Amino acid sequence: MMFSYKGISLQDKDWVKGDGIVKTKENTYICYDNQFDDDLFLSPKNILIPIYEKTLCIGFGRFDKNGKEIYTNDIVYVPEGYSGDNFYSETLAIVKFDEFEFCLENISDEYSIYNIVWQDFNWNELKINGNIYDDKKYF
Repeated sequence: MMFSYKGISLQDKDWVKGDGIVKTKENTYICYDNQFDDDLFLSPKNILIPIYEKTLCIGFGRFDKNGKEIYTNDIVYVPEGYSGDNFYSETLAIVKFDEFEFCLENISDEYSIYNIVWQDFNWNELKINGNIYDDKKYF
């Protein structure tokens, strides 16, 4: 599985996407045009953009019904359906990585807490409604 990453830039507070991350003592960076030298160290040709660490989101190769890549912390509309043997009604959910798998955490109904795991679910039925970090007033 190939991962991709996005986060909110420290420079202009816009989303940036890349194919790698680099963490230092000072910052977390989105890395794109990811290249490695012979010793598997990042090449100086890489482009590093500093991001707000808490906004780091991971894409895991799944796309919504409109062809947009799905990342952790995305808020998605989930139509009613089945996951494994369980029926679920339409809801809003947040994409999470929990206990070694990507899943959906229901946020529409506080009395109906469940997770839908990625193996049992057709992700291209979802529609991305935004991300929990889209409100940039917190940065």
